[in-house]
This record gives sequence, structure tokens and C-alpha cells, in this order.
Amino acid sequence: MGRKYKESCNKNGANLPPNLNNAQTSCAPSRSDGKEIGKEMNVAEAIHSEGSKQQQEKEESDRPGNLLQAEVAPDINAVVQDAVQRAVREAMSSNHHHHSARQTFPQQPLATVVSSSSNIHDKDNEENDGNDLFRGKLWILVAIVVVVAMAVGIGVAASRDDDDDVSSQMAARMPSMAPSDMASAMRLMSLIYPGQEMEDLSPAAYNAIQWTAIEDDFVLNTMVVTSELLERHALVTMYYNLRGEGWVFDSSDNWLTSTSHCDWEFVECDENGSVISLNFRSKGLQGSLPAEIGNLSNLIELHLVGNRLTGSLPTPSFGQLTKLRSLFLDDNRMKGSLPSHLGLLADLEHATFNNNLFTGQIPTAIGRWTSIRSLDLSANSFAGSSIPTEIGNMHLLESLDIAGNQLSSAIPSFLGTATSLTRPSLSDNFLSSTIPTEVFSLTGLLNMNLHNNSYLIGPVPSEIGALTQLITLVLSENRLDFLPSEIGSCSALEFVYAHSNRFGKTIPTEVGNLVNLNQLGLDRNAFTGTIPSEIGAIEGLSMLYLNDNRISHAIPSEFGRLSNLLKLQLSSNRLTSTIPAELSNLKLVRNVDLTDNILTGSVPSSLNMLGRRISGFYLSSNNFTGGLENLLCDSTSLKNFEADCDLVCNCCTTSVGSC
Repeated sequence: MGRKYKESCNKNGANLPPNLNNAQTSCAPSRSDGKEIGKEMNVAEAIHSEGSKQQQEKEESDRPGNLLQAEVAPDINAVVQDAVQRAVREAMSSNHHHHSARQTFPQQPLATVVSSSSNIHDKDNEENDGNDLFRGKLWILVAIVVVVAMAVGIGVAASRDDDDDVSSQMAARMPSMAPSDMASAMRLMSLIYPGQEMEDLSPAAYNAIQWTAIEDDFVLNTMVVTSELLERHALVTMYYNLRGEGWVFDSSDNWLTSTSHCDWEFVECDENGSVISLNFRSKGLQGSLPAEIGNLSNLIELHLVGNRLTGSLPTPSFGQLTKLRSLFLDDNRMKGSLPSHLGLLADLEHATFNNNLFTGQIPTAIGRWTSIRSLDLSANSFAGSSIPTEIGNMHLLESLDIAGNQLSSAIPSFLGTATSLTRPSLSDNFLSSTIPTEVFSLTGLLNMNLHNNSYLIGPVPSEIGALTQLITLVLSENRLDFLPSEIGSCSALEFVYAHSNRFGKTIPTEVGNLVNLNQLGLDRNAFTGTIPSEIGAIEGLSMLYLNDNRISHAIPSEFGRLSNLLKLQLSSNRLTSTIPAELSNLKLVRNVDLTDNILTGSVPSSLNMLGRRISGFYLSSNNFTGGLENLLCDSTSLKNFEADCDLVCNCCTTSVGSC
């Protein structure tokens, strides 16, 4: 349609719009022999002709396939027609007022008015001067209209040139629809996206509109906006945006069928037909979550674990899921910061964001989650010099995991006000300063993980003795320097990992009170003195790591009572004396490492009993004498053996020996 305005008429220096060029006379002659009235007639006829032409073009534009074009571009010819009509009316009105004594004409069609004007001109020659003024005004106004129309045409043409890409994309995205389908699509648009244009939609949203308008036979009220309509559209948009054709279905792929969306796989509805649960755990979703997910306003559970989701959480639409109680986004590739709109999810009870690429600070808005019970933000790239104090307001919070980020604050003392907290994990960050005593006021703690915060210093507070329900204590890879005797009061402890610190002095004998202990790791520290014989009373102990310290004196014979011991690591210390024969009672032991000590004497022959079960036996870098006799000869499981070369082993082979 825009191509018409690139043509013009150049006769007699005139430059008229093409809608006037197509009139009976392409270019009006210059004024001579009283023919000026003919020009007025041609103007009127041109307008009438253009009106007929506009009607024909309108009928053509109403055909399928031209509907979009008719809506996208304004009709410039209609603009010109309307402008010229207004110009003639104003000129006639001006002439009428100028000659107030002349008769008044009733309203007539424009062509009739111009014809009547011609008759008056013939009868009133004496008023030529007045009519000259009238005609002058008329043509000045017509000229102004022509210039304005041409400017508008040029502007629209330029706009069209700028929007060529958009138009071509729209043409590709919007195949020809039947008028009824297009009407249905536009009605859906007005309901779901009020005030927006079709070209503003994402490809997925447009595809969802088109599918609903053309292919969806499900009986749906599309005359008014309903939650059913919004939810169905949100699901279809998710299908297109998250590559539904590649999803892993458990049974059959029944999405985008004309059944109720409540029957689609992964979707659960309540008795009212509202979507309350989506379970896409490891179903092959790819892409970013569309903003339309916010239309699932009745959603209670959203499981998106283990997919290939990318992009950030849509905002503010995600904040519309105000009924959400369970949100599982872990093990994806999502990025960006967590939006503050998440604070609107006041009913949230369980939320996992771990193992993604989220950045920025942990938003303070999460403090509004007063119903939250478990929160996992681990294995991301959250940073900042402070952990939100608002976490202390989460009085129902039981599990908090912020491990594996880049947080650099001190351990917040306000954690002590989260009175229900039982499992805090703050490992693998850059936390600094000392462990606040307030944390140990949480007497219900079951697990505490402070592993690998290289700037965490000072002693373990003696208040740790109040944690009588504590099962797992992880303090490894820090700069802590003192382990208090009060740890012996943590009678429920099963796992203690405190390796790679700077613990000095002796190992507290009260460790022997931890009768439920399964694994004890105090290796790679600076403990001195003797090994507490009381450890021999922990009959359930399966792993004992005391290697890489400065422990001296003998190996306690009481270790022979550790009937469930699987691994004994005593290497790189200053142990002396001989190997106690009681170690032969370790019926289940698989690995014994005594290397790099000052042990002397011969290897007890009773240890031959170990040879049938043991897979790793390390004796090198000691001062043993004599031979190994039949220690290894009956072994059927030994894979690794190290000993000094001066030990005699008649049955050793190169596959098990280091000599």
C-alpha cells in the first residue's frame, strides 16, 4: 500500500498525491477562460472516485491474509480524503460568512455543494473579487493538505522501512488465518494480554495463542478471562518455550491435545480444575521459564529438578505464585540474581536453588518466608559481605544450606534466633572470624557443617557441650586451634570431621564418651601427647583418622576392642614402641597405615589373622626388625603393601611388595 505514495504528477509544476492523480483529469489545467470552476468539480469528483476506490480496497483488505496488514498500517488515502473534505468545507464556510447576504444552502453532498457554488459564480459576476478570494483560500488549503498528506505518507513509508525486519518476522510467525481464527486469536490476545499487540509476544506465547485459536477443540470459555484460560495458556506456552517435543514422558505424550490440561502428564489439578502441581523432575526441559508461568496462580508445588533450564527467574510474574509451598529448581543452569519478588511467596515451606549459576547477594526479601522449613542455596555464586539478618526471622526453618558460594561475612550470630534450625550448612565459603557462641544455643541441632572456610579462626566454643542431639559435626579445613573437652558431652555424635585445622595440645580424653561415634577424623592438625586409650571403648567406631599430627608414645592396646573398625590411619606421627598384638582382634579391618613413625621390634605373628581380609597394609619408614613370617602368605585380598626392604618376606611378590 505504501508504494502508491512514491508516484506523483508533475504537469504544470503540480505535485499532487496519487489519489488526486487518478481522478478524471490527472493534472488540473491552469486557470484560464473561466475554467477554474472545472478544477473545483475535478476535486469533488476525485474525492468521490477515491471514496469508491477506498471501499474496494477495504473489501480486498478484509480477505483472509490481508487482515494483519489492514491492522498494522494506517490508510493514508483515507487521511488525504478526509483532509481535502475538511479543506473544502472550511473554504465554503469562510465564503459563506464573508457574503452574509447570500442565501443559505441546506446541507448537501459535497459534489452538489460545489456545483451550486458554480451556479452562484455565473450569476454574480459582480462579486468576482470575493470569489477570487474564496478560490484562493480554497487552493491554499488544498495545497496545505497535499503537503501534509505527502509528509504523512513519507513518514509512514520510512516507518515501514524501519520495521521491515519486524514485518518479515511477523509474516513468518503468523501464517494466514481464516477470519474466524484470526478473530479468535485477537479475542484471546485481548483477554490474556490486555493492551498489548501481537508483535509484542514471544514466539512461544504467539504459538500458544495460535494453537488455542486454531487447533484446540477443548470446550473453553474464551469470551471472558478465567483462571482456566490463563492456566491452559501458561502450560501451552511452557511447552513451546521449554522444547516440549523433547520432553521425557513416562507414558504417552498427551500435551497439546484437546483433553483437559488436568489430564496432561506432569500436571495435577484440584477438584475445582485448578493446576496445583507440576512435576517435571528430570524430564528434559530446555530453555528459560516464560513469564506466563505467573498465571498458574493456584500452584502449590513446582518440581523442575534435574533439567537444562537456563536464564533467570521471570520477574515480576514469578512473584504471583503466592500459594506456592514447594519450589524445587536444583540441578539446572539458571543464572542471574534472585528477584526480590520472591518475598511475596509467603506460604513457601521448601525451596531449593542449589547447583545452578545464580549470582548476586542473597535477597533480604526471603526473610518474609515465615513458613519456610528447608532452604537450599548451595553450589551457586552468591556473594556479599553479609548473610541476610532476616534469616533469623525464619522461626520454622529447620534446614539451611548456603554451602559452596562466595560469601565472605562472619558466621551470623542471629542464626541463634532461628530456633527450629537443626541442619545449618555454611561450608565452602569465605566465612571469617570465630564461631559465635549464640549458634550453640540451638540445642536441637542435628548437623553442623562449617567445612572449608579458610578464614574461620579461634577455638571451638565450650558451649558446644550443650548440643546433646548433635549427630554430625564438620569443622574441617579451617584455622580453628582448640577442641574443648566439652565435646565429650555431645553424646549423640556419630560423625566428627575436624581435619586440616590448627588444633594443638592433646586430644581430649572425653572423646571416649562418644559411644555412638562411627567416624572420627582428627588428622592433619598439631595434636601432641598420647592417643587417649578411652577411644578403645567406642566399639561402634569404623573409621579412625589420627594421621599427620605430632602424637607420640605407644599405640594403645585398647584399640584391640574396636571390633567394628574398618580403617586405622596412624601414619606421620611420632609413635614409638611395638605394634600391640591385640590388633589381631580387628576382625573387620581392611586398611592399616602405620608408615612414617618410630615403631620398633618385630611385626607380631598374630597379625597373620589379618592377612585373609586386609587389602592395604603399610609399614614403611619405621624401625622394624626381623621378618614378616607368614603374615602375608595366606592373604587372598591384599592389594597394597608397603614395608622397608630389610624386612624378610619369603612369599612376597613384586605385585604386593615395595621391594
